[in-house]
Amino acid sequence: LCVWDRDDDCFYITAVYKQSREVIAIHAAALAGWGKFPVAWPHDGYKHDQASGDQISMMYRNHGLKMLPEHATNMSGGFGIEAPIQEILEAMLKGKFKIFSHNKLLFDEIGQYHRKGGKIVKLYDDIISSMRYAWMMKRYSRVEMKRTRQETTGTDYNPLFH
Repeated sequence: LCVWDRDDDCFYITAVYKQSREVIAIHAAALAGWGKFPVAWPHDGYKHDQASGDQISMMYRNHGLKMLPEHATNMSGGFGIEAPIQEILEAMLKGKFKIFSHNKLLFDEIGQYHRKGGKIVKLYDDIISSMRYAWMMKRYSRVEMKRTRQETTGTDYNPLFH
């Protein structure tokens, strides 16, 4: 679960979820508990489930998640790994990308994240990949408007409007 403070251009990872060998209904129920937020997803969400023939992204949508209309892409197009990882690293170094301290599973993955022969090793990086998809699609973030209530001073009281 991510929050993007557009005013300060700061991206926060507030919560993570990871569960292996589970059915889509269980994953969807866990994520739905966070609220009706837009969900970024990878290009392999277009793959079809072998049993039902349904697209995987559609199966999550059918379980109530608010899947974005398209898979995660970089601002300039494509879905390469290197560009968003470099953007995230730069934002971290500038203090514009923060991870809440209770997200131990993500910190564990970050501790194992490495390169071999100059290429990122795609092993034990499920949460990092999810974080990257969210970062890539932050342009579709939902904006919450602050609700303000007009304060009364006592002299402007009108019983018809209270």
